Amino acid sequence: MMEELAKVVEKFAQFELMLEPDAAKLLCKYTQEELELIASLFQNKNVLIVTKTLVEKVMGEVEKSVDEEHGGEEDEEEIEDQSIRKKDVINVVYSMNNLKSTGSYEGFLSYFKSRYSKLVSLISDRISPRPISSLRKIGTSDDVWIAGLVSDKRTTRSGHVIIELEDESGVMPVLIPKNSFDDVNEILPDEMIGVRGHLNGEKRLFIATDVIFPDIPEKRYQKRLTEQNGGYVVLTSDTHVGSIHFLEDAWNRFVRWLNCDVGDAKTKRMARNVSCILVCGDLVDGIGIYPKQETELSIDNIFEQYKALAEYIEDIPAHIKIVMCPGNHDIVRQAEPQPPLSENIQKFFDDRVIFVGNPSLIDVNGTRILMYHGRSLNDLIPTLGLSYERPAEAMCRMLIKRHLAPMYGSTVPIAPEPEDHLVIEEIPDVLHTGHVHVVDYMNYKGVKLINSGAWQSQTEYQKMKNLKPTPAKVPVLDTSSLKIAMLNFK
Repeated sequence: MMEELAKVVEKFAQFELMLEPDAAKLLCKYTQEELELIASLFQNKNVLIVTKTLVEKVMGEVEKSVDEEHGGEEDEEEIEDQSIRKKDVINVVYSMNNLKSTGSYEGFLSYFKSRYSKLVSLISDRISPRPISSLRKIGTSDDVWIAGLVSDKRTTRSGHVIIELEDESGVMPVLIPKNSFDDVNEILPDEMIGVRGHLNGEKRLFIATDVIFPDIPEKRYQKRLTEQNGGYVVLTSDTHVGSIHFLEDAWNRFVRWLNCDVGDAKTKRMARNVSCILVCGDLVDGIGIYPKQETELSIDNIFEQYKALAEYIEDIPAHIKIVMCPGNHDIVRQAEPQPPLSENIQKFFDDRVIFVGNPSLIDVNGTRILMYHGRSLNDLIPTLGLSYERPAEAMCRMLIKRHLAPMYGSTVPIAPEPEDHLVIEEIPDVLHTGHVHVVDYMNYKGVKLINSGAWQSQTEYQKMKNLKPTPAKVPVLDTSSLKIAMLNFK
């Protein structure tokens, strides 16, 4: 008994809490893991000395709330799970809060210098590229690496591909022989690549023998999984409140699940341990986003749309944090990266809502989730010959190219910030996008790629484009294992 008491006192001391002897005796029945969670409950109450009376009161309240939720059912596993709810830690690692684009010539120059320097440092982890200006000093038989941004790409009549590769020292035309690389069609304008090869006889053309992308390393994530602390995160996007196609009934079923009013024992246990919801853009339907949108609006005032969204959010259990980034339908600038919603919109929501920019990196109990609304999918999918039914395949290319929007000047407007904030410098555990309204997920070198669908049924504009959404399907991420449960509320 003395040994058990000592362990209890020691555990609470780690949380700078003192225990009365009788209080310690009451807590001896709990495991060390449970004690840590219980101690965090008292720490949150700003308690200095934990008394027997306080233990009985706090633990009694928790157990009573569990009994009421279960309607008196005696499910010990469920009660234990609820009574020791872990304190979740949610941090915004970075967000696009201080954007400084001026649109000047100097701004564009600074942007592309930043893009180049960031990406060349990533690809230089794998190769040692020579400056293009130094190639005039080498022989035609010398085998070397160069790296740079693709400023132009064209195909010759004989089927060879010629690209213009540019670094800080100069430009070099590179010939990629026909049928020499499977990935040649994957090369996009404005992205960083590394090329191995040699000069031709006149030293005016570089003949490629190998091509690589910045990509992510093979070995990193399996180690991180042992460091996770557990808990569930709901990933969703594209709520489009204000549209006549907003699926209110499905949303209400989703909220009832979060409140443990529906679902079996397994999904209820999951719901009780949801720590936060990450909403990845297009929070409302907006105004004037696509042709004849006004005929499909149930709320034609954008401020009223956000007020309605705030009311829907209020029904979510109070302990769940909600992180929201904007998308192209929201009332922020269209050019990426995008800042968080302004304070005159934020005031409609309660304090547990965290507003971030697009993109943003969120840390939930040690699991790092990169949120990006995903507008560049409209560039990547058609250019690379991919399918809107499998957006995760295009997300995979973002990781390979280490950039969320590698093509500059295409359908996605990108602001010439002094720094390129769309480079994927830190490799996340999860890449979360939305925008295309199709649920999809896959694993790439240990990174979970999740496109989280929508809460809007097919619009007339989508019908015209032959886009078929899969709404009201919600990916739920277990941060301890990075496993995904897919729940359907339609």
